Amino acid sequence: HGDYIIVRSYDTPEIPDCATHRMEFTRVNDSCFKVINEIKYSPALPSLPRVGVSLQMPGEFDQLEWFGMGPHESYVDRKRGTLIGRFSGSVREQYVPYILPQENGNKTDVSYFSLANEFCRVVFLSDSLMQFSAHDYTAEDLFGCYHTNEVEDILADKTIVTIDHLQRGLGTASCGPETLEKYTITPGTYRFSFYILV
Repeated sequence: HGDYIIVRSYDTPEIPDCATHRMEFTRVNDSCFKVINEIKYSPALPSLPRVGVSLQMPGEFDQLEWFGMGPHESYVDRKRGTLIGRFSGSVREQYVPYILPQENGNKTDVSYFSLANEFCRVVFLSDSLMQFSAHDYTAEDLFGCYHTNEVEDILADKTIVTIDHLQRGLGTASCGPETLEKYTITPGTYRFSFYILV
């Protein structure tokens, strides 16, 4: 009846069975799918940066709207200066130009968000609050940049969406204090789901 299941396992030379991700797509009706995720992380792993999924859409889906913390980026340990409300903007406007390009543009406490082109809109919503970001580059692309001006060279005709069940706090002790323990993520089994309406 339209259900589809993907199971992927990830290994490293140091840690066999590093992680397993089971993703189940269930058709709710002709315009709605439920995506159920179960991710198991090996206890041998250190604290995790995030628990979530990433997907790619055509770059023409560049008009963003969300209901959650805004209007600018927020993180689980950095929400001051944000308000709960409905916000919108282009995908390009979500980029925060830190001198050293790094993780940016996350939105927290989100009930739903949508991406639209000239003709249609795709809505992502969840039974519980989620985090997300939308950019026109991948995290791997950004990681290869050392200066803000280099980001222009990696932009492509794509919209990369990251939906997070959990994301670690920003502190990493690279130039300040370590992340507070309550904002870290320990390895284990995590289950979360969201809906896609087209």
